Amino acid sequence: MDRPLAAELLHYLLKGTRPRIREVATQSKQLQGLKRLLELEGHECRQDDNTPLRVKCKGGWLAVGTYPGLLDEQAENFYHPLHGRHSMVSLLNDYFLERNLPGAYQQIKSQCNF
Repeated sequence: MDRPLAAELLHYLLKGTRPRIREVATQSKQLQGLKRLLELEGHECRQDDNTPLRVKCKGGWLAVGTYPGLLDEQAENFYHPLHGRHSMVSLLNDYFLERNLPGAYQQIKSQCNF
């Protein structure tokens, strides 16, 4: 098991505290590899203080963020700050992003319809 993921799990088991969505700056750092890959393919990307990564798509800008691997994006009580700020949002599990960059790239590519 991954040590940071195990630490989050242990913290949850001992204290009942769910992992929280990381700050925009941390998410931006997590998304650097994906950003470089998208830019190598010729896609326009931007990062700012409010959005970890924005990718230019045919229908506008796709906001991309990350969330902790222990959270379930499909859960009823799941909330990410990007949902309230952007009409097009794609969220990546940070564990998946770190371990499967090509898979994360394919997810963004399919959402943008490149």
